[in-house]
Amino acid sequence: MLSGFPIARSWPEPMSALGGKRTFDGSCCFRKKTDHQGPMSEDQITSAESYFITGRAYVTGAHAIVKSPVRQRYTNDFRFVFPCMSLMAHAIEVYLKAWLSVHGYNDETLRKRFRHDLRSLYNEARTTGLQELHNREGETIHDLVESFEAQHEPPYPLRYPFDGWQIPLPKLNIVFQIFVRLDRIIADTLGKPVLADLDWRVTPDEDLRSS
Repeated sequence: MLSGFPIARSWPEPMSALGGKRTFDGSCCFRKKTDHQGPMSEDQITSAESYFITGRAYVTGAHAIVKSPVRQRYTNDFRFVFPCMSLMAHAIEVYLKAWLSVHGYNDETLRKRFRHDLRSLYNEARTTGLQELHNREGETIHDLVESFEAQHEPPYPLRYPFDGWQIPLPKLNIVFQIFVRLDRIIADTLGKPVLADLDWRVTPDEDLRSS
């Protein structure tokens, strides 16, 4: 019990004052290459496309955090490390699930067999034809997975940071370069155009501060 409020036995209807009646239509995220007049209808969006939409959204959200002028109000990035790293780790997961979904893996298999295991998802994607692409510095998708897998598996330190708050911070300019290329790989596999306004550039001086 917090502040005298009783524990709710069931979730009430969303309060209209908070906009609980409004919904977001994810179909607006996609347009067919052959039809640029409107969003795809719900029945045209596959599971793979849904994973892809979500991955792109996670990376865009992480990029927005890195670029946010709000960071300059604080002397360190404590408030931003966990949400930014969490979004990027989840992006890796759903991008790889998008690839596997295209290659015949159903939602139940992806949820129950692979769950949040980034290395297993990556290894399986490689067996189904995912090609490694090196960026200018030589880092690969494998390096991306390796940088985030320990933070995205039990005991889930990005969700439950109770073990000394030790979170390795990768070089974000390289991370986002790899995400750009991974996004393009999945988009090409799905036959979807890469958005012209997809700009995830980050400079080295915008890295998350470790103290």
